Amino acid sequence: MTTMSDNNLAIRTLDDVERLAQLATKSGLIAHKRPEAAAVVLLTGRELGLAPMAALRGIYEVSGRPVLSADMMVAVVRRSGLCASWRVTESTPERCTITTLRQGEQHPETCSWTMEDARRAGCGGQTWSKFPRQMLAHRCAAELARRVYPDVLLGLYTPDELGSDDAPASEREVVVAEVAQAPAPDDGPEVDGVSYVAAIEAIDLPQKAVAVWQGFKGAIGQLHPAARVAAWEAICERVSQVGRMGGHKAASAWLKKAIAEEEARLALAPAPAPEAQG
Repeated sequence: MTTMSDNNLAIRTLDDVERLAQLATKSGLIAHKRPEAAAVVLLTGRELGLAPMAALRGIYEVSGRPVLSADMMVAVVRRSGLCASWRVTESTPERCTITTLRQGEQHPETCSWTMEDARRAGCGGQTWSKFPRQMLAHRCAAELARRVYPDVLLGLYTPDELGSDDAPASEREVVVAEVAQAPAPDDGPEVDGVSYVAAIEAIDLPQKAVAVWQGFKGAIGQLHPAARVAAWEAICERVSQVGRMGGHKAASAWLKKAIAEEEARLALAPAPAPEAQG
């Protein structure tokens, strides 16, 4: 029987796994299209200590194998109780260095990745050319996490390590990293990559995407063009899913029109009356 505990869905039997996998794939709101793949992801997430929905969002299927996004890999390590510290000491488009200390060890372990390392490893593609700093950080984090915490990660890899530069995780992680660097507008909500992605995932009707984009467009507008495109594509993907619009192009056209209509409505709205002076 599936129960709710501490705001997390608890899976207790294989029947629970099957029912949740069927429900998740039928919703169209996750990357997995086959119930069998979703079921394996749920079981993998359970071994990693992840809640079911966290597993469905952070574990992907590449070449028939479950893989973790780099951010999820670090999250699993840090919440395992075995990680005393995890620090990014250098992160540039040419080099990334990360240091971690495992509980019970006296000396930290350090890993560095450079663009030369990436070239030797055969890394490439659009994501690497657009976001070299972020992708170096992903590869560096994955290597260090597996080296120091193999018992936690169970031999899992990231999509990019298996040669899938265009896997869903890569673009989403880049959006997180890029939006996180943009300063929040003075009159807008607190903006960071996690809250932007969380806001996208919370959209359950296409119209709600309008408010999400308007709330974050100030920060996103300060990013470089490739990152702005990635942010727009992420929200259009969600609109396409919840609105069953049949693809990114239709969702993008609908969202642009809806945003324009809302901005026109706000422009015509009467200004609030000034408060009376006492």
